[in-house]
Amino acid sequence: MSSSHVSRRLSTLGGLASLATLIGCAPDTDPALSRGSTVVVAYCCGPEALNPNRWMPSQFLVFLPLASRLQDGAKEGRLAQRWEYSPGYDEVTFHLRTDVRWHDGVPVTAHDIAFTWELLTHPDILHYRFAGEVTITVMDDSTYIMGAEEWEEEEVDAWTVYYPKHVLQGLDPKEFYQWDFWTSPVGNGPYRFVRYVPGTLMEFEANPDYHRGKRPIDRVVLKFTADAAVTELLSGSVDAVTDADPADVAMVIDDPRFRVYHRPLPSLYAIFWHQNRPFFRDASVRRALTLAIDRPVLREVMNLPSAIPLFDEVATPHLDPRGDRTQALAHDPVRAGTLLQAAGWTDSDGDGIRERDGRRFEFTALVPGGFGWQRMAVYVQDQLRQVGVKMNISAIESGVMWERWLDADFDAAFM
Repeated sequence: MSSSHVSRRLSTLGGLASLATLIGCAPDTDPALSRGSTVVVAYCCGPEALNPNRWMPSQFLVFLPLASRLQDGAKEGRLAQRWEYSPGYDEVTFHLRTDVRWHDGVPVTAHDIAFTWELLTHPDILHYRFAGEVTITVMDDSTYIMGAEEWEEEEVDAWTVYYPKHVLQGLDPKEFYQWDFWTSPVGNGPYRFVRYVPGTLMEFEANPDYHRGKRPIDRVVLKFTADAAVTELLSGSVDAVTDADPADVAMVIDDPRFRVYHRPLPSLYAIFWHQNRPFFRDASVRRALTLAIDRPVLREVMNLPSAIPLFDEVATPHLDPRGDRTQALAHDPVRAGTLLQAAGWTDSDGDGIRERDGRRFEFTALVPGGFGWQRMAVYVQDQLRQVGVKMNISAIESGVMWERWLDADFDAAFM
């Protein structure tokens, strides 16, 4: 819902479907990994590993969401045992499991759900920017009703995790992202916190009281190594690399010691054009920019699988399984130039950059670090230059990037 709020002012270039890439030891190389062991994972983040400022997958080691998405796109309950919608689809009633406990033994209740929701929409936090648009009414310890103007099946949240009210109530929301809780958490998930070594690692052990049974891997260590993850994998210092840069995948994909896993995510990699900027108000200009970029080649530049689909519209998580996608626009720089010309953008002085009303078609795109984003941006920069559009690149830290995106403080953004 937060993204739909922002999209009233933004437009996207249809992007690549999102995926997470994991490189790990092949099972036949290290069979102990499946028989009770310690697995060391090279991870990109330090204390942000569990902090909702980053929404990293590591949060699911310690905390549970309401539901989890299965491979076929269906939802399976985690904290929620079941849920049902009102006839008008303006309310959804959640029935929670009654056998889930926090790692300190306190039962998880609907009061924790309501507390977390109030926390994430608090004016000093505003992690979700639709406070007041959604209401939560706790009926009893295991039942609550969530109200909104309209719910859809895919909106049963499989990403937000929930926090213990009895531990966090009374803490200052203004210090939310700096709370010690993020580096010494009390969770309710399959692994419980053991220790945190600043700048080095975070360690977890299998929760023996986990309601779905103790996990087969005894300990998980997240080793914070952003720049040399594959080097450490090759040396044996770590067992797996998560969210690997596609360029690193190419280094190990033919090595029989390792296995590469691509996991599609219900999201997109896209470029957002800010429609309030004069360059992007015209829909035909936005179409021209899409036509100017050879996205199949971009997919190859990023070393992504050819099966990763291309999009020209915002997609729901179930869109692909239903086969409802429209065909993405083909690369057509000639048509792109025609559209730009018709919109009044011409290169009157012959310097290779189009102008209109005395203003050059030159803008700045925000680009986060990691996952080859800057390599992607350099390729797009070259493609746009070929049709007379100059895109400057501003590399920015991911957390700052997210805040600027939510505030719509940019011309264009790779997100």
